[in-house]
Amino acid sequence: MMGGCERSGVWTIGSDHTAVAVMGGVEIDLREASLQSGEITIWAFAVWGGIAILVPDDLHLVMDGFGLMGGFAEGSGPWKQDPGPCDRPRPARRPSA
Repeated sequence: MMGGCERSGVWTIGSDHTAVAVMGGVEIDLREASLQSGEITIWAFAVWGGIAILVPDDLHLVMDGFGLMGGFAEGSGPWKQDPGPCDRPRPARRPSA
């Protein structure tokens, strides 16, 4: 609340994840994350704040919702494009012990 948080780098995300931003911001970066399932649902709730979710180019993204006192959008950003082929997902990474 009235702050921010960021999750990036090598980490593991389960099949469901919740992000809440109240008068602050949240950034979730999935570009180096290990995905535990073939389908992930991220529940994002923002009130007078914002949530950015960054995904690799080879992930299929479905976005749905509505904006209340704000908005939401899908777009590409200034990050470096993934040079890997788009027809197969990246192998899952395991965090080192």
